[in-house]
Amino acid sequence: MDRHPGADDLRTMAMEAGFDLAAVAPAGPSPRAAALRAWLAAGYQAGMAWMARTADRRIDPRVAWPGTGSFLVAGLSYFTAEPPPGPWNDPARGRVARYAWGPDYHEVLGDRLRGLAERIRRLAGLAQPPRVFVDTAAVLERDLAERAGLGFIGRNAQWIAPDLGSYAHIGGLALPWAADAAPPPPPAGAGCGRCRRCRDACPTGALAADRLVDARRCLSWLTLESRDPIPEDLQPRMGRWIAGCDACQEPCPWVRAKSRPAGAPYLRFDADLHAPRLDAVLALDDAGFRERYHGTVLARTGLDRLRRNAAIAMANGRAGRG
Repeated sequence: MDRHPGADDLRTMAMEAGFDLAAVAPAGPSPRAAALRAWLAAGYQAGMAWMARTADRRIDPRVAWPGTGSFLVAGLSYFTAEPPPGPWNDPARGRVARYAWGPDYHEVLGDRLRGLAERIRRLAGLAQPPRVFVDTAAVLERDLAERAGLGFIGRNAQWIAPDLGSYAHIGGLALPWAADAAPPPPPAGAGCGRCRRCRDACPTGALAADRLVDARRCLSWLTLESRDPIPEDLQPRMGRWIAGCDACQEPCPWVRAKSRPAGAPYLRFDADLHAPRLDAVLALDDAGFRERYHGTVLARTGLDRLRRNAAIAMANGRAGRG
């Protein structure tokens, strides 16, 4: 008989699909609506104009997805072993943020979620599989993970799972029914307390306030997304980051104590790709770039931005910065 799986069954299926943790969040407006609107009013979204256009849908995804009763939220670790210090600390090489050390996570999580959605469709007798979201829809994934009891949003605005750290991606499914279990509270002791290591470590001062990132100063936005020249006053602070930045996560006590590889790993460090020689990056042509970074997050960034970043990183390396 067709039936709607309960929260426990959904979690089990998500784990069987290769995720490291999962839970169900109720549908409804985000309790962080005021924070989102304040972030937008301050202009912290930088060039992400779509954030303002889709604010109402982000605050309550039912605006775009009527009939949604709950969300299955799933997390997948992207932690790997520490990179070897030789290439990682070489001033002639750049640095790529951890989450980009392998296949594009949109595809990895998307494939697992689509398979899970089809399994749920068959089990529940749905005409269509539940909608999938992986950092591409107007959804506040971190907020949903928090509401599902999977962790909390830290002072650096990262989602932190008390038993996984923050080196993790979030995706999920919008379910057309209300699952039957209330999410558990976060484990005792979850939270940042008085710790400010992330804010102190941010090289550009992008953590404007607790849980508020000024994207105009954030190296992840500047190196990966922005097509504009990187402001001159921020260039010396980039160090050798050429794609993303992990500076606000590296010193986090939760990250240091709790990070663990995925149960179904998909990433590994490759010095030539993730700490590449900067002169080699600058020498790449379009064909060489496609061959090297096809199927990765960096393919979305494009060669022009990568070379722009590498030129700054090379200057910083020569000056002994980063």
